[in-house]
Amino acid sequence: MTRGLLAAALSALIAACGDGGAARPPLEPPPTPLAFTAHGLPGPWWRIGASPREFQRDSHACRSQSTRARERARRDALEAAYRAFLDCMEARRWQRGSPPRQSSPEA
Repeated sequence: MTRGLLAAALSALIAACGDGGAARPPLEPPPTPLAFTAHGLPGPWWRIGASPREFQRDSHACRSQSTRARERARRDALEAAYRAFLDCMEARRWQRGSPPRQSSPEA
């Protein structure tokens, strides 16, 4: 008998705690990705969820690859360095240019 009363009370409590038609707050749009730049680098660069620390780490690693490519190039060392940097950043999932603007929920 006690279980029956407990089950009935719990059911009544659950029914009473329904949302009651209350409006839910609107969902916030995801944050716009940040764009990062550094002196002497082509850019800007962005990646969803990336932090300044990740940009610094990845751009430093890619500058190192760029330097090695320039040193190994037989001709057009600047082009080899530039291409190596771009390829490295893209391999690390960075996008070049400004991040896309988020559309508003009303649109």
